[in-house]
Amino acid sequence: MRRQHRLPCRTCPFRRAALRGFLGGTHVDEFQDMAQSEARMPCHERFQDPIDYAAAQQPGTLEYQSPQCAGRAVHFANQQRKARDPRLLVLPADHATVFISAQEFRNHHDIAPRLEAARRETGGECD
Repeated sequence: MRRQHRLPCRTCPFRRAALRGFLGGTHVDEFQDMAQSEARMPCHERFQDPIDYAAAQQPGTLEYQSPQCAGRAVHFANQQRKARDPRLLVLPADHATVFISAQEFRNHHDIAPRLEAARRETGGECD
C-alpha cells in the first residue's frame, strides 16, 4: 500500500485545473454522488478506470487499502463538511486549488451541455 498523500494529485478531478470531463470513465452524476457521500473514495491514480467504488467500501480489498482521494477530502473541507466516519481522510480547506461546491464541480465536468450546444451549432454533426 502506498502512503496517504496530503495534497490533491496533479490530475485530480477536484482541482480547478482538472481536464474538463475527465472522471476516470465514470459519468458525472455517479462520480458526484460518490463524492458527496460519506463513502471511502480511493485516489483515481492508483487504479485502472473505472474504479470499483463498491469494493472500496469492503475492508481487505485493494481499493479499500489504497490511499484516499485528497481532492475529495479538501472538497469536503471547502464545503465546511466533516464526515462522521473517522476513518475517512480529513484535510484543510483550499478554495484556490479545489472546487468549493458540488455545482462548481458539475459545471466544470458535465460535458453533455457543451456537446449539445456543439450539435446545435453544427446542425447535429458532432462526433
